[in-house]
Amino acid sequence: MNPLRTVGLVRRWNVKEVGSPRPFLGSCFSYRWANRLITAAHCVRGVPTDEIAVDPTPNRGLLQVGGTEVVFHPDADIAILKSGGLQLAVDPMFSFPEIDGERLLGDDVYGFGFPVDVLGPDANLPVPRLFKGYIQRFVPDHLQGNYRFDAIELNFQCPGGLSGGPVFSTRRPRAVLGMATGNLRSTTTLESIEESPGQTTRLREVISYGVALQLDSVRDWLDSHCPPRDDYSTPASLSES
Repeated sequence: MNPLRTVGLVRRWNVKEVGSPRPFLGSCFSYRWANRLITAAHCVRGVPTDEIAVDPTPNRGLLQVGGTEVVFHPDADIAILKSGGLQLAVDPMFSFPEIDGERLLGDDVYGFGFPVDVLGPDANLPVPRLFKGYIQRFVPDHLQGNYRFDAIELNFQCPGGLSGGPVFSTRRPRAVLGMATGNLRSTTTLESIEESPGQTTRLREVISYGVALQLDSVRDWLDSHCPPRDDYSTPASLSES
């Protein structure tokens, strides 16, 4: 199984309006079942369920999720998209079969998703990007907006659009370790210049570190909505779970 083929884009799409735009909401990945897709709650909260769709890869067609169910964790920034529709055969999504609970400080990890193309001609265009770094800190009971969860701090930033994408160890690429949620930002003063009495100019630098939700901390909740299955060598039928 190629873990990169477990990842897709979440879009907002009104199927009743022909030619309607498909705004990009964030990244997602399949866990255990092809119709169980994990994303960040803040990516889809407030979006009507019949307007949520998943694109397995950019511009290769849509797996319509709308009209089924979106399950939000009561506290953490995570949601499960449960689809009753048909999996597109043009580019089937595989699933992460398990959660990696062997997280260690300094572990090398990958992050994958579809951040917006800030370097290209269209700043709103999602592009597939693989990030590689390491775990530099664990943040228990992390508060991010209205969400609270056990977090993993990464040594690389999580740019816009990467939220909802998987973070997994380079040692165990079949097991998913975390889900990207955003960044921790801090400001440090580099230099202070006193231009005149009572007037000081301070040069500051903003430092950002990526944050991922620790999936092991919500394992019981995930198990209740994404029960284990026996065979992960092929995408599961959407009617099996």
